[in-house]
Amino acid sequence: VGAELAHRRRCEVPRAGFRGCQRRFAAGEAADPARTENPEQSAAVALMDVLYLPPIQYFAHWADVSSVVLEQCAPYTKGSWRNRCAIATAGGPLGLSVPLLSGKYLQPLHEVKIAYHEPWQRTHWRSIHDAYRKSPFFDFYADPLEAWYQQKTEYLTEWNLGLLRIILKALRLPVAFETTATFSPVAPE
Repeated sequence: VGAELAHRRRCEVPRAGFRGCQRRFAAGEAADPARTENPEQSAAVALMDVLYLPPIQYFAHWADVSSVVLEQCAPYTKGSWRNRCAIATAGGPLGLSVPLLSGKYLQPLHEVKIAYHEPWQRTHWRSIHDAYRKSPFFDFYADPLEAWYQQKTEYLTEWNLGLLRIILKALRLPVAFETTATFSPVAPE
């Protein structure tokens, strides 16, 4: 996904903190020298979308790079996984969707607001809890997730980044990430 996005657009990231300076991880931990000193990995930077509860393949890609740039300035598009996910349940996949306020199309993703006119957080948490409560080690990860599902953020990107931090910490993926500051599509060659 990241390589495909890199071919379609040029992403300008804030200069400070991207190259040549010490990086901090999402959970605020110090860098793991064994990972960052690997020459092949230290050169790998991925451009990825900010997704709602992304699939495991998303995190497998994170494990192959030293840092990730998360696209938050691209226009919101209908049907993307930015506000939707699918979880595995006993009855098959269950789709969950974060409701958004109207007027979101063509807005930069970081300006898209979440709608709280229905109790979607409680519904999503109950669905996740019911689907995974008997899974090994779920009890170790349930508390931070449940606490996050009781929070309210104004913007979709804030919500997704909060969940992403919780998941990265649980997976112990020491990958630095930052978000984009601007968006400009690449002209076809």
